[in-house]
Amino acid sequence: MTTIAARNDDGAITMAADSRLSGSDFAYADPVHKILHGDGWLLGLSGPLAVVQHVERCAKVEAARYPLSGSNHTLMDTLRALHMMLREAALIRPEFEATQTEESHFNALVANRTGLYTIIEDRSVIGPQKFWAIGSGWRFAVGALASGATAQRAVWVAGQLDHATDLHVQTASLHAIR
Repeated sequence: MTTIAARNDDGAITMAADSRLSGSDFAYADPVHKILHGDGWLLGLSGPLAVVQHVERCAKVEAARYPLSGSNHTLMDTLRALHMMLREAALIRPEFEATQTEESHFNALVANRTGLYTIIEDRSVIGPQKFWAIGSGWRFAVGALASGATAQRAVWVAGQLDHATDLHVQTASLHAIR
């Protein structure tokens, strides 16, 4: 599980993430980096590890095919392409459509020069937004963000209340066009 939070303060977008990698019955001991950096974008992902790893690979290796630098419509097109890639990668099997991995469910925060966007499990793109959070501690983090906390502080607050969120917080920033 994870908590990733982001805040857009007049075009200065900061994304923060905890560093725990965990599953239903394990927690990986070493810190992991959950915020990907690209040319003019930041990406934070939450979901089944197999899906997250495939999406990360596409974002970094095949950036031209899966652009993260646009607004709602560009991000929707990218999501459709990612979903098709996940189907081709055999992560989705029609006979077992009930599991999250096979349905390619993931949540994401995308920060780019046009703003801050949230991608939710049903592949809806919401934004641009002032702030949001994803992952197991998202409710705690959104509450902290709504009360004025920084993204880093919001993840820390989530870590105090959500057992699946680590207290070691990483941050990344970029500037959006106003």
